[in-house]
Amino acid sequence: MYNRLANRYAKALIDASRAQDSEQSVMAEMAEITRVFSENEAIPGMIRAVGRHPVHSRTVADDLIERLKPGPVTRHFMESLIENRRMYLLPDILDAYLHEIKRRSRIVEAEVSSIRALEPDEQRRIQQSLASATGRAVEISWRIDRSILGGIRVRIGDDVFDGSLRSRLNQLHDELMKE
Repeated sequence: MYNRLANRYAKALIDASRAQDSEQSVMAEMAEITRVFSENEAIPGMIRAVGRHPVHSRTVADDLIERLKPGPVTRHFMESLIENRRMYLLPDILDAYLHEIKRRSRIVEAEVSSIRALEPDEQRRIQQSLASATGRAVEISWRIDRSILGGIRVRIGDDVFDGSLRSRLNQLHDELMKE
């Protein structure tokens, strides 16, 4: 899970953006920072390395601010991270921020594994079934896992619903071994 301190900063950012009626713009800015991080994997490591050093943190933050031109809430938030020598937490804060936004929006994350890429119609039916079962909007990441032999395996949080052929064969094997 996420660092407690990163969670607190993420929740504070969400609350500040709500108080300033700038949730959408802050969310877009956080998504943009996340995109920049994913395009250049060295940035999060560099931020973690220099994040406790105010001069280096200032340089990194100034570069990000110049590149992204964030609004006042995000700019103030980044300044706060620098002042409190917490810039090193930014990658974790971004993850915690997106997770908390989804939680508050009642969006559940699921991972669906199958032996092959599913057709769009199959994906849509699975999406609808999961939304109906959870009573929430579902954001699904699709994986191909040839070890399951057939069927699907769904992971939502810590819960795994295993409808794979591999699982069924293992259950059958266990039952036969008991007899």
